[in-house]
Amino acid sequence: MIDASHPALIKNAFNIIEVTEDNYPIISQGVDGYYNILFLTMRSKNNNNYNCQICVDFEPVYRKVAAAVRDQAPHSKVLFFMADVNEVPSLVHDLKLKNVPHVVSYSPPNANSDFSWSKSPFYHYQLSNQSVKDILHFGNFVGKMLQIYIQLEEDFNMFEFFGYFTFFIGVFLFIKKVVLPNIDHKWKVGLYLLSLFIILNSISGYKFTQINNIPLLARNDEGKIMYFSGGNSWQFGIEIFFVSGMYIIMGLFTLLLIWLNTWSFVDDRIKTVLSSIFACGVFYTFSYFISCYKIKEPFYPF
Repeated sequence: MIDASHPALIKNAFNIIEVTEDNYPIISQGVDGYYNILFLTMRSKNNNNYNCQICVDFEPVYRKVAAAVRDQAPHSKVLFFMADVNEVPSLVHDLKLKNVPHVVSYSPPNANSDFSWSKSPFYHYQLSNQSVKDILHFGNFVGKMLQIYIQLEEDFNMFEFFGYFTFFIGVFLFIKKVVLPNIDHKWKVGLYLLSLFIILNSISGYKFTQINNIPLLARNDEGKIMYFSGGNSWQFGIEIFFVSGMYIIMGLFTLLLIWLNTWSFVDDRIKTVLSSIFACGVFYTFSYFISCYKIKEPFYPF
């Protein structure tokens, strides 16, 4: 075991120690009290002309998280390592590697332990085609392991931006060209919408997500979007829209039931059918609301 000030532990600009054939026997002994996170990659093609695209995709994520830990939690006892398997054959032999990439983390050793990368137990962080570019997923893994909070930003996605931009431009044009010309008291409707926005903002948990810097979208290990978090003490950003949408739909059906009796232009038989439809809408929307709530509180009795 070596000291944290050992010359072999020289870090690059991204807070990462590059593993070489020369320093591998030294740094693989570990540092007392420090977590070891090791990224096994392959930057160039091997003898079989194989190129590791997942390695290339994940390396920027690994660099950004390592740098964020240094900048935002400088007192964290963790060392980030990166090893190119083409340049460190001894490491490949000792770990009996058959493929790449791999990200493994070792718990902090102590002075009395017989620690080495090849013998000590480790946790294997799963890499997939969906998760290699997800900086929040890896950052969450590192933050939980070190019990620290780090703030990360995803790279700008032009295609995602264009999709949202096109959708909202379409909504804006529809409101401007179709909806507004048919509204007589625009200021009154505007106040109604403002009141609705304030109410939904208050009850949907927006302030909670803002205070805790919770991202809009959270993904699982397979890269799929998670719409609801487990437990009542946390929520994902997208839950704001789901909760608001359910309240709006339930409220709309309820108001339609109230207003239906005042519609003199509707035949009584049609009113009977419409009242059944609106009542079913309230029932099924509330049932869906309860089913979503049971994700957060599985033992909810009602």
